[in-house]
Amino acid sequence: MLLVTQRWIDQITQPRSIRYYLGGVFVVFFLLVCVLGSFSIWRLSNFNRLSADVAEIWLPTTRTLGALNNFTSDFRAIEGSNLLSSAPSEIAATEKMMADLDRSIADAERGFERIAHDAPETGLYERFKARWNDYRKIVNQMLVLSRDNRRAEAIAIYNGPSRIAYNAASETLDQLTDQAVASAQVARDRLADYFPGWLNNLADDVILEGSAMDGFVQGAEPVRTLLVYIRSLYEYQKFNFVGPYGENGWLEDYTAGVRGQPISNVTLVTSNAAGQAQHIVGNYRPRSTLLLLSRLVGDHFAGTPYGEHFATSGD
Repeated sequence: MLLVTQRWIDQITQPRSIRYYLGGVFVVFFLLVCVLGSFSIWRLSNFNRLSADVAEIWLPTTRTLGALNNFTSDFRAIEGSNLLSSAPSEIAATEKMMADLDRSIADAERGFERIAHDAPETGLYERFKARWNDYRKIVNQMLVLSRDNRRAEAIAIYNGPSRIAYNAASETLDQLTDQAVASAQVARDRLADYFPGWLNNLADDVILEGSAMDGFVQGAEPVRTLLVYIRSLYEYQKFNFVGPYGENGWLEDYTAGVRGQPISNVTLVTSNAAGQAQHIVGNYRPRSTLLLLSRLVGDHFAGTPYGEHFATSGD
């Protein structure tokens, strides 16, 4: 018994082999890669979701609310024009404009309702819609008086109940707009942490072309060198959208600043079967800042095989 115990002690206290320690290191490294990979996938999916939110929710929402603000304010103005009209043809013309705006407002409302919204926004929208309908009923009463040439009564409604009802609907729409814009800004600010991961996963024969250059540059090293330098010229970079495009594409839409001048870019990255960036196309605007950027790149890489694809200060 004592002999067996001694052998067991010797086994657990003897020095471990290099293979043992290497195996342990491999296991730790493997677990680290899995954790980092899972984190990267989570980050990428998070950016996809944020981009989808910006493109599918916040941008359509702000556009729709902008239309509602314009149409409803125009409607109130035409309501006043109706009271200033004297000839039957003028009155009929203002009523036609109101009917057209009714249709435009209804279209904008349907557009808003097709978009997914959280509970606070939905509540504000329902309140606006109810108050706008109340206002429209009062306007219809005013129009009946206007057609009967009972102008004093119509003006009294315009300056009293109609104004109060319109202001209530307008204030609710303002609250809804402010909340939607604030939510959209939060979503866009969260995109500020985005880094183009494809820049570290270029195919050996990747091709770069775009509006700031003539022809194309091919090869992972020159493409990476050019793109890293171009990014260094940006004084700021704000992404408006990043996300999948088609089956093998990745789309980025951002604004940046170069020497105090704004510049916008839409980049399309197409990947190969291995998931590497195979083809990169960058389209800049406006032309003035595009040429400035091209000259800065051309001057920096003057004398290199790929610097000749860009403009220079001497051009």
